[in-house]
Amino acid sequence: MVAMIPSGLFTILRRVRSDPRTPEHTYRTFLFGKIVMYMDTYRDELGTKWPAFAEELSIRLEPFVSSSASDVSTKDINNAADAIIDQWRACPDLSEQIVKLLRVIDELLPNLSLPNDWRVKQDLLTNFHRMNDWLKKDEADREMMSLDSRSSSGSSAGTSMGSNGDPQQGFMEVPVWFATCRRPTGRQSTEAFFGTDRGDGLSLGCIKVSIPDTDSVAQNRQELPYLWWWDRFRPPNQSRKAVLIGKCVGFSDNFMRYHAIRFMHRVGTGRKEAVLYVHGFNNRFTKAAKKMALCGYKMQTDIPLLMFSWPSFQAVDRYNADEGNAMWAVPHLLDFLWKMLTDFEMEKVHIIGHSMGCRIILYALARLGERLFPKGAAQLGRVVLAAPDFDLGEFYLLQDHLSRTVEHMTIYSSANDQALHVSKRIHGGHPRLGEFPSNAGVRPWHIPFADNIDLVDATGLDRSVIGHGYVFSHAGVLQDACDFLRTGHPAEKRAAVKLTSLPGGFRYYTFQGISEAPSAIEEAIEEMDDLDTESV
Repeated sequence: MVAMIPSGLFTILRRVRSDPRTPEHTYRTFLFGKIVMYMDTYRDELGTKWPAFAEELSIRLEPFVSSSASDVSTKDINNAADAIIDQWRACPDLSEQIVKLLRVIDELLPNLSLPNDWRVKQDLLTNFHRMNDWLKKDEADREMMSLDSRSSSGSSAGTSMGSNGDPQQGFMEVPVWFATCRRPTGRQSTEAFFGTDRGDGLSLGCIKVSIPDTDSVAQNRQELPYLWWWDRFRPPNQSRKAVLIGKCVGFSDNFMRYHAIRFMHRVGTGRKEAVLYVHGFNNRFTKAAKKMALCGYKMQTDIPLLMFSWPSFQAVDRYNADEGNAMWAVPHLLDFLWKMLTDFEMEKVHIIGHSMGCRIILYALARLGERLFPKGAAQLGRVVLAAPDFDLGEFYLLQDHLSRTVEHMTIYSSANDQALHVSKRIHGGHPRLGEFPSNAGVRPWHIPFADNIDLVDATGLDRSVIGHGYVFSHAGVLQDACDFLRTGHPAEKRAAVKLTSLPGGFRYYTFQGISEAPSAIEEAIEEMDDLDTESV
């Protein structure tokens, strides 16, 4: 697994301000050029780690090799070069050739002189294109080797036979674009890079999640979504059933904007949309990424998948502390939503939240609805609130305003959600929005929801003791939520749920005809949750 290196680390370490007249530019360009020369050496020495490393390089290079020199600034090019050099420096299996080269250049740096015809921007762009051309050739070679392997084994695309005779459907690597207000820990592994402390601002990037291709997405699609990647095998020491974290790349907001726009233009489906996930209490950064990747995998649609992660303490006994951090995170989510709506050239942004994350979403939406949107801004689309840990009475006060802010909303609730029963006691006995009423239509559940807000009862579908994670642990609930996000169909038009209407206008939906048996994707989630306390 390739460690995550934040973009601009090289910049932070500089002793002088970036200036084309300083030896630093000569150093950077010379070192970058030498890196290009030794690409074959890196590939051979990294072995099985090379494909992940190469794809991270491709993500960093993409905004520059696809644009003209006049469309990108010198500062952005310099920062990208620094980030790529940092990536090489952090590689645990760094080539001895490069180790020597770095040592020599460090010794030569004070004595370097600038050429008279110095062209920093063009020289770096030339190296970017050289590296990109090499990577594309390398990718084509690896794909040809993969095709040859499939032909020789006689297996069909996307399916092969494992050593024990069981079918292997392969593994889908799904990119999740993230914004987080967590502070980096300083540790290099992806699993531990972001901790529980509050950050100074938003960190942006992309994290890859590997999912068993149980739905045969690779077989059923002619082309995978942007930056999705299918692989036939996993290393022998990795579980074939688990959902696993891959590499993580940090970059600037301009990089994220570029990839979001590139995603939509590449797909060409006319859907300039995105889905954003906000996790709940007691969640690790990487666990939230796994859940969003699973949601995106079940949606199987060509739109960017994004995640907003806030500094949860990742402990069941830190509920009050997490509440404080959740409220602190509201302005950060608001700022990121505003950027998505006004700067990413989208037409619609959908949101899914779980538990305490729904509280962050609702407060951000309430503030967002008070702003005047510029011409051409995206609209807020569908919203899923799964087991929302939010005061029911407060939601009634907000719902008229919220119903005018978003296109449609689906709320999933359960009468046996033990986590929300505890939350109700903590909050003076006031019911939570995610608790389905034992006597629906009776006070305080006597007020009907707005016409574009649907309440779905998921009671009894979560087989765990806590009963709080059903939207991710029950395939039927997850599929219904994903169908809603993908199609926009209200509950009355979704086959999985049926309507119950009560006197006074209160209405809700219950699931029908969905299997109680765990699906393959449920088993993957359960294996993931075995490593953690169940998240609230």
